Amino acid sequence: MNRNGRLRLPMLIGALLLIGWGSVPPCSLLAQDRLPPVFPEERQLAVRPASHLTPVGLQPQSYAPQTVAPTDLQRRELNLSLDDAIRIALDNSEVVRVLVNGTPTITGGTIYDPAIQATDIDKARAGFDVAIESSSMFDQLDVPFGIYDLTAPELAGIRANKIQNYAFRSGFSKKVVTGGVASLNVTAAETDRGPFGLALAPLPPIPNPLNPENRTGVELGFVQPLLQGAGVQANTAPIVVAQINTEMSYYELKDDMANLVRSVIEAYWGLVFARVDVWVRREQVEESNFAYERAKSRQAQGTADAAEVAQTRAALARFRVSLISAQAEMFNREATMRNVLGVPAADAAQLVPVTSMKTEDTAMDWDSLAATAIDQRADIARLKLGIEAAEQNLLLAKNLAHPRLDVVGRYRMSGLSGTSPTGDGLSSNAGQFSGWTLGVNVTTPLGQRAMRADLRRQELSLARNRAALNQAIHSALHQLAQSYRNVRQFYQEYLALREARTAERQNLEQQLSEYGRGRAIYLNVLQAITSWGDSVSAEARALASYNAAFATLERDTGWILELHGVTLTGENYVSRGPLAPLHDGHTYPHSARPTPNVDRYPQGIQPADHALDFEQLPRNRSTRP
Repeated sequence: MNRNGRLRLPMLIGALLLIGWGSVPPCSLLAQDRLPPVFPEERQLAVRPASHLTPVGLQPQSYAPQTVAPTDLQRRELNLSLDDAIRIALDNSEVVRVLVNGTPTITGGTIYDPAIQATDIDKARAGFDVAIESSSMFDQLDVPFGIYDLTAPELAGIRANKIQNYAFRSGFSKKVVTGGVASLNVTAAETDRGPFGLALAPLPPIPNPLNPENRTGVELGFVQPLLQGAGVQANTAPIVVAQINTEMSYYELKDDMANLVRSVIEAYWGLVFARVDVWVRREQVEESNFAYERAKSRQAQGTADAAEVAQTRAALARFRVSLISAQAEMFNREATMRNVLGVPAADAAQLVPVTSMKTEDTAMDWDSLAATAIDQRADIARLKLGIEAAEQNLLLAKNLAHPRLDVVGRYRMSGLSGTSPTGDGLSSNAGQFSGWTLGVNVTTPLGQRAMRADLRRQELSLARNRAALNQAIHSALHQLAQSYRNVRQFYQEYLALREARTAERQNLEQQLSEYGRGRAIYLNVLQAITSWGDSVSAEARALASYNAAFATLERDTGWILELHGVTLTGENYVSRGPLAPLHDGHTYPHSARPTPNVDRYPQGIQPADHALDFEQLPRNRSTRP
């Protein structure tokens, strides 16, 4: 077989193997334990059914959500104080949930974010770790060469020298905070050329007389930048930036936790209002039903006509619709609070708030609130840290804008040993052969356009961050002022609506009295019932808004967590990496979990809606929910 024929066979076998692997369907790759050496083209969507994906281990809740259907209304009541609600939410805050315009929303923040960000600090410090490099290589060379051979018919021949080499290299390098790099390398090499055939004619060049031959070397070097890459601040800037980013992540989590506490308070008072609204609508239904039954009785006695019966019946139907809507809203409010608390959407108990709403006014000092907001708000703290990070990046950009000028120094010692043709061993003395290198390396692009552009970018970024901080303080004070106004507004509305509710109550009693004596039509009574219910509901809404607005004011000052005794405590864990046998058991950041809150609100023994001073209607026989 000629040379071309010998080459075609391996090429044909290789092509068949490639075609065979390329015909494997993509879907079947997912079920294989071993992947092919050559991946085929993806010619179809390989999608597994959702039921075949990795199970999460969570079981669905065993209770259906509570609805307004009569069969779904019977559940035991579970008293829940506001302090306990905040404590439950903090305990379930692995992923932070907040209310945005009354809707539960995930912020995207988790208690693991600061610990994850903290790993960048070690990554930045790793640039100063000692780097060890070691290699040990064996190779054998069988290099053919042509010679003149007078004994052969062709007057030529092919011979080869079999050479065996061994090379060892080991060393380490260490970057210091000034930017310099120190290195130490040790080398050793052995070459065995094997027996040399003297019968060849003519002889090839005479090789090194030492065979085998051993070479050794030790080299100590140090490279110190003088401009670009020089200086402690420039070389530690990445570490400082990583530390600042970790602080920013911490304050971002703290801001999310503050919003979580505020959201729990808002949802809690929203549920109290919803329960009051249900009680009001139920009172209206009871009063309207009483009037309807009374109208039917009077019609049977001949003292009322069909129009009065129809009017009271229609009113009763409308009030029942309002009651159903109020009950649905109460269940929605409870579901919202459950969502924020991180508990199942439904269970065997209905949550009953027992912490009473604050009805007294609170003194507030604007100057103290504004100063606290500027000093304590987490979003302002993040922007301050952003300025520090920008300053470090600017320092680094200024350093990189310099030309590269490095001083290089090396000192080396070399040794040689081997076996002479007579079989005697020869070796050099220790330190007999040495050398050194000393000089400078200069590298710089003409114009340094990229460096100057990055320097300009960092200067502008710093100016932008400072402007953003000023705007954040400006916006924070406006936001705080709005919360300040809301607290005052809702409390004044509460006082006015409390007076209006008293007047509506007296009007209702008067209209009922006049209607009972036959001196007024039922329409006046219907309007009085509606106005009384709306005033009670509005008063409860204003009071709930006042309590929620006060929590928002505390959040806007950046002091809400401290007022509730909540701090973020780092949790550690032992991590064992690739060098597990050498690990000393040191711990690393794991998460920043919030501590339980302290009791701050008065503990009630009855539902919060019962504690409000809302009197039932005179004839009413109902009880509150």
